[in-house]
Amino acid sequence: EVDFPEVVLEVEAREIELASSDQEAPAAANKEASKEPFAVGEKVVLTEEDEDVAPGSVGIVLGYVDGFVEVDFPEAILEVEAGEIKTASSEEMLAAEAAAKA
Repeated sequence: EVDFPEVVLEVEAREIELASSDQEAPAAANKEASKEPFAVGEKVVLTEEDEDVAPGSVGIVLGYVDGFVEVDFPEAILEVEAGEIKTASSEEMLAAEAAAKA
């Protein structure tokens, strides 16, 4: 089972391949082309306290609004300062996915 942002697909292992380091993900390519610290579509982790979203929550960058990064977290959409989030590691994304399924 592979969880894409738009849909969950059930696929055979032989139908997919792991991206190699020389294949850029779209979010990484967007980040290169922009002067913004995070690319639209990039997965990020909240590092600061918020009344609606717990620190460590993983969200997806939607864009920029008045100098803030707009991020879609499972609990809410927030506009945060770039210093309040960081790029999500593979381990953080897996942990967030497991927590969502629990």
